[in-house]
Amino acid sequence: MGDLRGWAWRGVEDVLRAGEMVADEGTVGRVVGGFDGKWSGQVKEDRMNRCVARNRRGEQCGRPAVLGKTVCYMHGGAPGSGGQPGNRNAWKHGLYSDSLSLEERRDLVVAREMEGLDEEIALVRVKIKRAMREAPDDLTVLAKGAEVLRRLLLARHRMTNGRSGLDEALDLALTELSEELVPTVCWIGKQDCGILARRVGGRVVKLEGNPAHPRNAGTLCPKGATAHEFVHHPDRLKTPLLRKDGKLVEVSWDEAYDYIVQEFKRLQSTYGRDSVAVISSTRSTVEENYLAQKFARAVLGTNNVDQCQRICHSATVTGLSMVMGTGAMSNSISEFLDPGPKVLMVIGANPAGSHPIIWSVWMKPALRNGTKLIVIDPRKTEVVKEAERLGVPTLHLMIRPGSEVALFNAMAHHIIAQNLHDQEFIAKHCENFERFQETVCTYTPERVAPVTGVSPALICQAAELYAREKPASIAYGIGVTEHRTGVDNVLALANLAMITGNMGRKSGGLNALRGQNDVQGATDMVRPETLPGYQKWTDLEAVRKFEQAWGVTLPVPQGPSESFLFLYCSHMWDRALQGKLKGLYCIGEDVALSEGNTKKVERALQSLELLIVQDIFMTKTAEFAHVVLPAASFAEKDGTFVNTERRVQRVHKAIEPIGESKPDWQILCELSQRLGYAMNYQSPEEIFEEIRKLVPIYAGMTYKRLEEHNGLQWPCPDETHPGTPTLHVGGFARSQGRLSAVEYRPPTEEPDAEYPFVLTTGRSFMQYNAGTMSRRTKSGRAEPENYVQISATDAERLGIRDGDRVRVSTRRGELVVRAKITEIAPGVIWMPMHYAESPTNLLTNDAIDPVCGITEVKACAGRARFTVLSFSVLTCNKFVRPSWRAP
Repeated sequence: MGDLRGWAWRGVEDVLRAGEMVADEGTVGRVVGGFDGKWSGQVKEDRMNRCVARNRRGEQCGRPAVLGKTVCYMHGGAPGSGGQPGNRNAWKHGLYSDSLSLEERRDLVVAREMEGLDEEIALVRVKIKRAMREAPDDLTVLAKGAEVLRRLLLARHRMTNGRSGLDEALDLALTELSEELVPTVCWIGKQDCGILARRVGGRVVKLEGNPAHPRNAGTLCPKGATAHEFVHHPDRLKTPLLRKDGKLVEVSWDEAYDYIVQEFKRLQSTYGRDSVAVISSTRSTVEENYLAQKFARAVLGTNNVDQCQRICHSATVTGLSMVMGTGAMSNSISEFLDPGPKVLMVIGANPAGSHPIIWSVWMKPALRNGTKLIVIDPRKTEVVKEAERLGVPTLHLMIRPGSEVALFNAMAHHIIAQNLHDQEFIAKHCENFERFQETVCTYTPERVAPVTGVSPALICQAAELYAREKPASIAYGIGVTEHRTGVDNVLALANLAMITGNMGRKSGGLNALRGQNDVQGATDMVRPETLPGYQKWTDLEAVRKFEQAWGVTLPVPQGPSESFLFLYCSHMWDRALQGKLKGLYCIGEDVALSEGNTKKVERALQSLELLIVQDIFMTKTAEFAHVVLPAASFAEKDGTFVNTERRVQRVHKAIEPIGESKPDWQILCELSQRLGYAMNYQSPEEIFEEIRKLVPIYAGMTYKRLEEHNGLQWPCPDETHPGTPTLHVGGFARSQGRLSAVEYRPPTEEPDAEYPFVLTTGRSFMQYNAGTMSRRTKSGRAEPENYVQISATDAERLGIRDGDRVRVSTRRGELVVRAKITEIAPGVIWMPMHYAESPTNLLTNDAIDPVCGITEVKACAGRARFTVLSFSVLTCNKFVRPSWRAP
């Protein structure tokens, strides 16, 4: 680039000496020479003089004159204006001259209307691109394009910018002539859409859907399409920070590493090896998550390593592993449409808002093709509304959060009572049917209706519709799992899929819709209760295999998690407050926002003697840190992500890391070396090769195969295996599917006179998780503040109008947010969880499922009261959003 830049400057100086164009401060009319592989900056003298003369008289030039391939653009001002640009419409009309192709006209409109570029700059950019296409190896094009931009910028800045104006012009020309598309995978996950990162001059300037990708077919949701905005956001962490005298100050990597090594050694020598813990990230790659658990076990010697699936889908992994042998989505995303289920049951999820590509590309077309719909959700979500607009037969069960087991058992009761269960499938593939039947026989729809808020007739209709038509597919989300009975909920839901014979069937199955880009991959690698790939600690051969590969003796747990032989992340906060957890290495997770009962988590973080936060922004959690390490984003590293359908996909680096930031895998390697354990990996591919040697479900995957097949779905046991689109075909991963006798247990908190509502939470359409990234993009700014959804019935009773400020409180705290009146079950209120200045998890419960460690953030008792505040905005009873700037 340096040689090219120097050559371009020499070309600019040659043009200046030749005097081909005249630009001075007093001349407002600009003459821009078009160049289609050739320089044609000179125009006939009489034509040029005529335009300049008219401009000096202050007359409008009107439509630009087209002189062959040379365009003369004049912006005359009104008489007496000194020739300032006046008639912008004249220029816009000139866009449609015959000298420009349709594509170039479109580019100009985008540049003007969407990117806000000056007219002249926009036009020259189009011409530079044309020249590059027609003469890509002609370096004279670069110099001449730079010259045109230089003169336009000088005119615009009235000669005040000097050399900086020339640099700006040249930089723009250089970057416009070096565009490249880099294929990679989207940052917000769930489906891990294929994207093309448009790289220009070391920056990602645009993200486009990859039309060759098998799952998103070139489409992107608003969050995915605007991700490049947070990649280059000025708030990015660029250097390590170390707390000195109470303040975080910039330090070198060496100083940060030295401090971390010193503190890890001090804590473990003083308090024992299990006095420290590691939380890895569902936004890191598979390779980085693998290294995080290896760092904890082989370097620190502890099993205290976890990641955020603990608070979203650990109930899925634990529950499905118990009854089927594999705790992941059973079918492929494409099976929602090809061939498509007869019935789709969506439970505790809003794919139209949280999984928009799965919804728009696969589910919604299936509904148009005749798939019937059952939705179990306390809210009338966009899924229900769009289905109604399409005229799709839909049953909507507005369940009371926390009563899922009662509802699922009642549906199973009715299916068996009506002899709709698949007796042949049960006899061949399931066990424990008699005990299960004995349990559900008491859960009549009439008994369950008062608990669930769903009428007996609707319960029976849903049960019959699901059981009669095959294949029937269940898609569920964290509305099912984030309860202290999360595992019970999953077991009861699995019962429905098994007794109807919908497991192991294409377009059927039980399909957990995961939430983040590598949550499946992180779960595959990082669980304290298992080794990578779900290999059990009781499998001594697997343990020896890892010990030999890593050259260490592993800290094998000898009891359940309650004995703290390893810690789930949800256990860490109590452990820290008890003074038993002293150090935490937190990679890419903002636990101060995402965990239930925020105040308790903050107290726990403050109590730590060492908190290391590794992230791309200064998060709420990082504010408590002793050391903050700047990490690279998804656009700045190579590796793999695993999407919700178990598809392992390649991630490609589009740009170099911002500032002094580094990929997580590199930081872990460097820290490990300083702690005395050699991790000498030279690339993510080298790490992946170690993974597939140790993890049987990944054994048949290589980077080359992943590229060739647009990813492969595990299990993939050898290099001739095509991957596994559908699990449990011909039988379950365990010998028999176990039907579970699950009893209903109410939530820890139930509504009472003081707190009469059930508060539940979720994700909004434009935001992502803790909002750290999404709120720094255009899409995130469309939803700038927190709010509470409340039913019209409850709002009228309380005197609340749409847009009012209301005080929402629970036994843990209170927030003042705007009310949004919507179609939601009476007695239930709903809030999103993305806003650091108004953290919804300040209100939520941290009661823990004793089996999997998931916290109950989806059902707690709360209240909502109208609050009169001076800054309340009410206009025509509509929900009004004030102006707001992203953090």
